[in-house]
Amino acid sequence: MKGLIRTVPILLAALILTGCPDMFVEGMNNPVDPEADAYQGYETVSNADDISSNSQRGAQWVIFTASEVDGATAYHLQVTTTGDGAFAAPIVDDASFSTNVMAPTGNLIANTTYRWRARAQKGGAWGAWSEAATAIFADTAGMSPADGASTTDTTPTLSWDAVDGADRYEVQIAETAAGVPSATPVTVNAPVRSYTWPTALSAGDKLYWRVKAVAAGGTEGAYSSIASVTKSYGIGDTGPAGGIVFYDKGSYSGGWRYLEAAPSDIDVSGDYTHVWGGYGTSVGGTGTAVGTGQANTTAIVAKYGTSDPYNYTGNYAARLCDQYSYGGYNDWFLPSKDELNLMYQNRGVIGGFAAHYYWSSSEYRSSNAWYQYFYFGSQYYGLKSSNLRVRACRAF
Repeated sequence: MKGLIRTVPILLAALILTGCPDMFVEGMNNPVDPEADAYQGYETVSNADDISSNSQRGAQWVIFTASEVDGATAYHLQVTTTGDGAFAAPIVDDASFSTNVMAPTGNLIANTTYRWRARAQKGGAWGAWSEAATAIFADTAGMSPADGASTTDTTPTLSWDAVDGADRYEVQIAETAAGVPSATPVTVNAPVRSYTWPTALSAGDKLYWRVKAVAAGGTEGAYSSIASVTKSYGIGDTGPAGGIVFYDKGSYSGGWRYLEAAPSDIDVSGDYTHVWGGYGTSVGGTGTAVGTGQANTTAIVAKYGTSDPYNYTGNYAARLCDQYSYGGYNDWFLPSKDELNLMYQNRGVIGGFAAHYYWSSSEYRSSNAWYQYFYFGSQYYGLKSSNLRVRACRAF
């Protein structure tokens, strides 16, 4: 680009005198004020038929500033994604701007790299397009709950930090991330900077949302990144498979956070007691801690297969749980020793337990495995060939 010179205060005065629109309300950073924090800078050119664009990074307000062309009557702005090298499908294609400071609508998104270009109209003819520049707009700060958070509140309040100069905020909310861009915006008038979801959420329900600021003159901020919040499960809630939640470890790790118990004991043709299986044959490596039940069950079934090597039955405790299907899920397992104890501690909310002995998936040695008496709560190890009750659980 030839003849480029830095903009000087005289140009700023000229912009004001010639009617540069008041993009911001009082207190907002003026994008063409070189003393302001949000000043991005722009360039003038000596060739009135040429125009240049600058890169804007970090500003939240969606404002594109091109060099001013003396005598120009209109400016044309195109904004596209980084993959659209020829501007064949621009997101913004607006030739209605009367000044070189252009504030388009178009729901641009924060933390996204855009390519843009501009040209000026003079004497009824459009000049050449500028070289393409990039723009990345800042995200909305202080969004709460944080992305991926869970809440016990059935009607969660979504909030964000105030944006200087905002007259109002527009919030889009949907049940899926893909649904957010097409959701009807909810308007929140400043200085309020929060919105409470009006419909009670059930455990496991998720909301996706984003927000943008809008100035009194209509200048838009970039939409924030999409955040999500999930209604957490409480002990006693019905889990996604229709079981009863009896454990919450507080956060997701290893692909799960909660444990739910099947609503009833496993019976085979009316028989509620079953062997652990494999008396005299060690599985080895089973754990007792919370979070080990699934691995224990997998190891037991891998070792004994479709028929345990002592009782010669496929209806042994671990395999019954492994084969169990309920609520559209088939990832149930025999709880470990500590998981079984949590089921005992929450037996009142789970329901359906007998005052009987229940197997865990934790092996003690080749002939014994851990079980729990659901009348007193005591845990013992007993012969694997004993017939005890079985209650499956699953992690999610």
